[in-house]
Amino acid sequence: MTLGRLAAACAAAAIVRTDESFAEAAVDLPATRRLARTALGSLRLGVVPVVAGFLGATEAGETTLLGRGGSDLTAAVLGWALDVEHVEIWSDVDGVMIADPRLVPAAETLPRLTYAEARDLARAGAKVLHPRTLEPLEGAGIPVFVGNTLRPDRPGTWIGPAGATIEVALEEAEEAGTAA
Repeated sequence: MTLGRLAAACAAAAIVRTDESFAEAAVDLPATRRLARTALGSLRLGVVPVVAGFLGATEAGETTLLGRGGSDLTAAVLGWALDVEHVEIWSDVDGVMIADPRLVPAAETLPRLTYAEARDLARAGAKVLHPRTLEPLEGAGIPVFVGNTLRPDRPGTWIGPAGATIEVALEEAEEAGTAA
């Protein structure tokens, strides 16, 4: 029985194209889509790409930082670029919660949120997701799952389009051919 999977390290600076705002770089989505599809599409079937988050590079090849939430943003951008079924963000909390669990120990996890609701919570100070993380995914209708790395058995939070359950969003993506 094989326990592992083949993996390949992929340099984020070769895949994530940004502007020259070196400490809070903005991602050039069309360029990143082209680079990601070329670099990751050339991997052998079954090989899992491992891409460090938080980094990108300018057109000239100078390394940039994506800033706060940069690792989650990297996952979101690559998910968008590759037209995945959904993106998973793993954190140290059970999902998006109704209050800061450090301040309110009995805070409950919200099972579902719309992109707008999650973005509003993030802008109001919720630290589980940075508002920029949702931008590429919302436009493509790609749902996001937020779960707890230390407690993966917890249900977590699904974030997706307004007026649709995550299951409906996944079915629509599959029918449209955008699901992975």
